[in-house]
Amino acid sequence: MKCNGYSQEEIERQQDLQIRVHGYTYVHVYDPDPDAIDGTWTYSIGLNESFGQPDLIVVGIGPNRQVSLLRAVADSIVAGNFDNSFLAKLDVSLVTVHEDHFPDGLVAEWEDRYGDAKRGDFLQIVPGESWYCPCCPGAEMMDDPTPLSSAGYRGRPD
Repeated sequence: MKCNGYSQEEIERQQDLQIRVHGYTYVHVYDPDPDAIDGTWTYSIGLNESFGQPDLIVVGIGPNRQVSLLRAVADSIVAGNFDNSFLAKLDVSLVTVHEDHFPDGLVAEWEDRYGDAKRGDFLQIVPGESWYCPCCPGAEMMDDPTPLSSAGYRGRPD
């Protein structure tokens, strides 16, 4: 929304409305900086506030697939059918995001609403092998402090 000229106040009002109506909202970030985390990432805001669940983040696959995957998992939490069989059907797993990934504004809109992110506030949705081309190495994990590469997403095209 920032790229489209919305003010911070307008963004926050829109996010608040989405959380009140749907229980969560999401932020999709495109960062042309070559040192950015794969250039794009998508994260949720409001799952803890509305459902007592950690918020979610997706990196390492194409931008449209990030949004679709995050919405599928978040919508299952909202609907109350979130469990291990649901994750297995999607071929994804969840890992707790290490706090060393937060200081550089990874989830800035979330932090504007709730304060500094810490370990346990976010789970990374990790796509399984079916999400990637056979020649691609798969998802980078955010459960340790190792910085992610800036090689761009490695999944199949959107």
